Amino acid sequence: MAGPKGPALLFCDLRSTDPGGLTSGVFFFRPDKASGKAPIKIVKIRPVSKRSRRAERPPTAHAPVADTPSSWQPLVVVFLVALALRLLVAGEIWDLPLVRTPRLDSAEYLSWARRLAAGDFAWPIVSPHGPGYPFFLATLLVLGSGSLKTAIAVQALGGAVTAVMTAAIAREWFGLRVGIAAGIAYAIYGPAVWAETQVVSEGLLLFLLTFSALMLCREPITRQRVALAGLALGLATLVRPTAVAFLLAYGLWLLVRRARAAAAVLATVSVLTVAPAIAKTWSVSRSLSVQGYGGLNVYIGNSPLHDGRPTFRLGAGWDALNAAAVRAGAADPAAQDRYYLEQTIAEVRQHPAAFARLLGAKLLWLVQGEEVRDSHSFYFFADRAPVLRVLPRWALLFPLACAGVMVLVTARLKPRPAAERTASLQAGGQLLLVSAAAAVTTTEFLVVGTRYRLPIVPALAIAAGVGTVALFESVTARRVRDVVHSGAAIVAAAVVSHLLTDARHLNLAEEWALTGSSLITEHNLPEAESAYRRAVELDPRSGLAWDGLGLVQYDAGRLPEARQSLSRAIALGENAHALFHLALVDDREGKLAAAATGYRRAVDLSPDDADMTRHLATALGMLGRSAEALTQMRRVVQLDPVNGDAWLDVCLLSLDAHDVAGAIDALQRSRELGADPRRLAFAANALDRARR
Repeated sequence: MAGPKGPALLFCDLRSTDPGGLTSGVFFFRPDKASGKAPIKIVKIRPVSKRSRRAERPPTAHAPVADTPSSWQPLVVVFLVALALRLLVAGEIWDLPLVRTPRLDSAEYLSWARRLAAGDFAWPIVSPHGPGYPFFLATLLVLGSGSLKTAIAVQALGGAVTAVMTAAIAREWFGLRVGIAAGIAYAIYGPAVWAETQVVSEGLLLFLLTFSALMLCREPITRQRVALAGLALGLATLVRPTAVAFLLAYGLWLLVRRARAAAAVLATVSVLTVAPAIAKTWSVSRSLSVQGYGGLNVYIGNSPLHDGRPTFRLGAGWDALNAAAVRAGAADPAAQDRYYLEQTIAEVRQHPAAFARLLGAKLLWLVQGEEVRDSHSFYFFADRAPVLRVLPRWALLFPLACAGVMVLVTARLKPRPAAERTASLQAGGQLLLVSAAAAVTTTEFLVVGTRYRLPIVPALAIAAGVGTVALFESVTARRVRDVVHSGAAIVAAAVVSHLLTDARHLNLAEEWALTGSSLITEHNLPEAESAYRRAVELDPRSGLAWDGLGLVQYDAGRLPEARQSLSRAIALGENAHALFHLALVDDREGKLAAAATGYRRAVDLSPDDADMTRHLATALGMLGRSAEALTQMRRVVQLDPVNGDAWLDVCLLSLDAHDVAGAIDALQRSRELGADPRRLAFAANALDRARR
């Protein structure tokens, strides 16, 4: 207003506050000298075109919103969409033989879970998986009266909650619209829907990792939420030890922020959560790990002589690799892990350039739209489930995420929250980057596969939410430059994600062969034979398919046909199961010496297979080679310590070897484990005679 020395002008530009966007002008306040009042007088009005307004309009602010019912209602929509899709897919696939009678990883998970549900808490000497998911699945089986469908439905519910947590994290950092977009991106991502409706650990792993990020995403970080994050990361480590990478990444992030006390709480709670499982493993196998075969997995992923993907499939290649440590003299699990780690280091030293190329190829495979086969091919289930077939996959999620990353890097969608929330958003961007880096690291330095890269999906979904909202706003506001930038990022990412392909990922012969195996277990030989013949039709060079076909023919009593099919499987590449099944044919035909030779060849290739080893021990015993038979049967009870009938065999073979004390101990174990009562009576009588 007017000062003592004359009038002053107060400038007011209303362009940025014009709600209608129709006019814009520049106003001045001129004091009235006579009255002292200050009537408003328009000195200049300058209309502004729509194009000018668009050019000058700042990027939309995306501040975090308060926790009100209206802000949570859209997240309910995310939950319902995610749950509906998962239940639809579960309904399409849970009657597939491979789901109701699983194979490979799923079979191992389910077998352990069923033992736990039955009250058998015996710890395996070599656990191919962490104990977290088997214990979780056992709980679901108990609550669902043993129903696998109920367990899958609960997992679908957990997957829907993971989608909501992803949305909540994005909402906290970038606002409600980005939160909704991120939650939907996760909810409809096909491989995540598939994993969360299978008997695999990834659904639980994603839930725990996302929960830990949710606990750390809001400022100020409290000790209680850090403790919950540490608990979740500890449980995630029990599910899959690669979660340690997230623990280290989050701990480093807290240290960089000078939150030393929080980092200590995070580490302490995580270690305390994992410690009982490590102690139990140590007591059983003298190994400080929660999962076996770690060294083997490191070798598969990092040997410069291979491709870093799980291309060692069932059959000759896998059997030869799996038996290498035993042939080198590594008898116990810890020694076998050391063997493969030392082998990996030696090969990297010998071929450093090849190792560098391998890391580059793995990084490129990590971002490919093609879903890399791991235990099963995703495409087999997508082919059998119409809903899963049409859901978006990496080929869409990755380009949108790249657009979001570009937006964040260039600050075109930079959040502009209230002053007190700025620290939360800055920390959120850092935590998003840290989470993505941890997920990439676990894949880059282990194995690239569809399930292995799933931990990066929540971070990608958040970035995709940013990219989607930014692109939508740019289009509606007609910001051509921003649209071009986002479009260029999407196109570039789409091109990069389609540079590599491998026909083995799309070859479904293995899944059809495993379907046949499931049907054999279900005693459905006609359909099993049809499945194996379908596998042979898809891939005539599949030793797994020919082996399975031979087993069906053996079970049907067609021994000449079985011998022909099994011989063809072995000719395609000597593998343990084909050798074992051919030995079964010899055994049934009365060729006991040939059968024992075949069993031994099979055990040499698969030394940790208790069933093969028991058949070898039985054949040796029938041939009168009791000492060798006893050695092999003791190996059986070492591999399968809860097999009461095997302990009974140890008792009888110990009597043949005149080891009465050993026979007494073995008989007691067999009684405790519920061996066949008739055989128990026979062994007890034999033991009484030996004592006289």
